[in-house]
Amino acid sequence: MTNQFSTCVTIPVYNRPDQVQKLCSSLEKQLDSDTVLLLVDDGSADEASRIFREEISGKNNLIHYVRHQQNQGIAAARNTALAWCRSRNIDLVIMVDSDCEIPDDFVAKHIELHRAYPEVACFGGGVQGIGKGYWAEIDKIMSWAHVVPTGPVREFVKPYCPPTANISFKMKYLPDEKQVFNELLPTGEDVLLNHKLRSAGRKIYFSPEPTVIHHDRDKMNKVVSHVFSWGEHMYFIQLGGYFSDRCFKLWYRIIFFLSFLCAAPAFATLGTFLVLKQWARSNPLYLFHFPVIFILWLLKAAAVLKAAANPWACLRQPGGESAVDGKTPVTVRQTGELDEVKN
Repeated sequence: MTNQFSTCVTIPVYNRPDQVQKLCSSLEKQLDSDTVLLLVDDGSADEASRIFREEISGKNNLIHYVRHQQNQGIAAARNTALAWCRSRNIDLVIMVDSDCEIPDDFVAKHIELHRAYPEVACFGGGVQGIGKGYWAEIDKIMSWAHVVPTGPVREFVKPYCPPTANISFKMKYLPDEKQVFNELLPTGEDVLLNHKLRSAGRKIYFSPEPTVIHHDRDKMNKVVSHVFSWGEHMYFIQLGGYFSDRCFKLWYRIIFFLSFLCAAPAFATLGTFLVLKQWARSNPLYLFHFPVIFILWLLKAAAVLKAAANPWACLRQPGGESAVDGKTPVTVRQTGELDEVKN
């Protein structure tokens, strides 16, 4: 497969070698002289790292491997991938999560989209969640409403944006920053990047193809934990001026907390409506999930209030030196924390 883009597919990995091997086996068939695969190991256990390095990367010159000495978070792993791509003049970066399954034309479809739409900075593809049991169904509803793989190719309209489970970027349109993804955020770093792109006048589109299959959470505690963490980042991003300094100022936090406490039921109602509206277009029976989805959105509201009360407790300090300037945390990643095993 020849194309005008030098392309890199990047996968942040943290343990789960069986899933990673299965995904890489599918991707391996789609690589060529213009398209390589990069695994960024975010501090996995030794045996998992050995499998990534020796059994996956070590047996194919088109599969590259870099490793963080310690776990630094998903945003740091993606930043490492982007830095690697920049150093090699990669034109197009495709990102997929390690717990996904991809179609045989996954890479070709992303390249085809960027060929057809040269002015588009970012394409998000469809995501089909799968899993066993009731809670996997709920996780699917909460996570993928904005990327249901139906309809034509179209522009993402706020508040929706593509998740990094299935996304591609033209490197020339990404911010020229060391931290393209904000490493303080445990979740939501992709939402903040989408805001940066929109603010710079870049176009973000959705395409139902390629569609990846994502293995969703199937336990109540995991779904609840994920929803709560997303609620925390909403305080900083959607509700906080996209990580504005005011998120950390006491006067703002007091006013916000009291105001949002009163508005929480309306917030949960609106969130439930926006989620179920997308699913009900394909099957009205999804509306029967309203009570549970509403409760989860109330949980998000509680997480927003927690973040307003103590924002620093909700942020990640990546592997590196963390300092506090007044009330605003500033993180400096240390150099030398990256082992590049294979160029």
